[in-house]
Amino acid sequence: TGPADALEGSEAVRLQVFPGALALVRSELSAAPGRGGVAEDAYTLLLAGRASPLLRSLGAQPAVDVIGDLSVLATQRAIRHARSPDVPSAVLLAEAALAHPDNPVLSRLGERLAAQVAAAQRPDGTCQGADGWTLQRLLVTTAACVQAVRAAQGSSAQKQRATAVALRAQGAFERNLARLDDGYTAAAILASGSATGSIADALKEKVLKAVAAGSDGAKFLGLDSAVVRADGNRPSVAEATALAVLALQGDEKHAAVVADLGTWLLSNYSPVWGWGEGQANLVALRAVTALFKAPVPPNVKISLERDGQPVVSGLLDAAHLHDVLTLEALAPGSGGLHRWGVKAEPAVPGLGFSLTLAAHVPWKDEPLAGLEYPATLQPKLEVGKAAELELTVAAPANTETKLRVALPAGVQADSPSLDQLVNSGALTRYETEDGAVVLHLAALRPGATLQAKLKLVPTLGGTLHAAATTLEPEGRPQQGSAFKSAVWVVK
Repeated sequence: TGPADALEGSEAVRLQVFPGALALVRSELSAAPGRGGVAEDAYTLLLAGRASPLLRSLGAQPAVDVIGDLSVLATQRAIRHARSPDVPSAVLLAEAALAHPDNPVLSRLGERLAAQVAAAQRPDGTCQGADGWTLQRLLVTTAACVQAVRAAQGSSAQKQRATAVALRAQGAFERNLARLDDGYTAAAILASGSATGSIADALKEKVLKAVAAGSDGAKFLGLDSAVVRADGNRPSVAEATALAVLALQGDEKHAAVVADLGTWLLSNYSPVWGWGEGQANLVALRAVTALFKAPVPPNVKISLERDGQPVVSGLLDAAHLHDVLTLEALAPGSGGLHRWGVKAEPAVPGLGFSLTLAAHVPWKDEPLAGLEYPATLQPKLEVGKAAELELTVAAPANTETKLRVALPAGVQADSPSLDQLVNSGALTRYETEDGAVVLHLAALRPGATLQAKLKLVPTLGGTLHAAATTLEPEGRPQQGSAFKSAVWVVK
């Protein structure tokens, strides 16, 4: 459903096509270094360690220099986080560090972190825990600890330690199985590899019960309201769905459900932030690369239709199989309810789609109590001739405020007129920038308003629009208001 009051010429559609796991891996190699945080940096380190074999298995030749640079950057960040980590941070970083077996520094770091996690396991098999923790959080944390310790398998001693940790944890899971009633926790336990036999079968039933269908038919893992991760934060739907894929993968009885969950993951990927944050990216990329290993064939035609009429199409040829294919087009008349369809010819598995409909709507003022900004622009405007913008500002008494007057492209502020306002005491200072002039207003007396005239010079002809003008107390943008800017009709 598009907005009914969209401005003419502003409606546009954007279709992104993700051709299997290869495009996602390449996209993440570019985007991951720009994110920050313990989970994000652990994800970047893990991606750098697994990128080369992943790319080769997907039919591409890895760029060794680029991956090497990414590995160095991620290593520096990980070492900083691992100086004195808590158990949740050690869980995140251990597997990532151990994904670099040829790097002695990271190998030793990974072993130290795995040993720290193993030491946090209690005699009853659970890991960490604290006053006020729910059973659900305790079991999820235990599953994450098992997976981190299992990542260290380089020696016989490490293998024995991982087996012992997994067996003790399995006992804890078995004792609490009857009290475990949410799909996310069940999926986390299965994905950690610490449940087998009848316990695994019972957990899979709980995961399947939690699979839900959205309004568009896509399937994902639903989350109960009280579910949290090991760090106490609520997991995203993307993280939960990826865990469900890893939990059910390899079971032929549930192949159709796994494929539907994988399709949801593909189509909810963003080239900018991945699946939302580092911990979600850690499990989501693992799930996608496990599911869609086969390369997508070339020469697949992608078409977008609205109400059965073609809007835009493109070709996934050999040159686009390594990257996300983006199709963009204007889409006038998209207001209200329409049926959009995406088609691949021939139909192939491993394609993900993301459709975005964008439109601009008329701006509505959003004033807060005590802040007002009526402004009047002179009616006749000509290129190269100064125009006057009469403005009135009302603000709380004895409070300095900042007014950012948004200007259309091609409109410039007249500096002498601004200097006069500073000299008169109405302004304490001002700054000019592309698309705006920022006025720092002196504090007003109780009941007083500021009335001023700004001289502005248009350098372009036509009908010109600007962004919203904002008025806020100095240093408190969260208390500001936004106002519709005038439309400039310049001859």
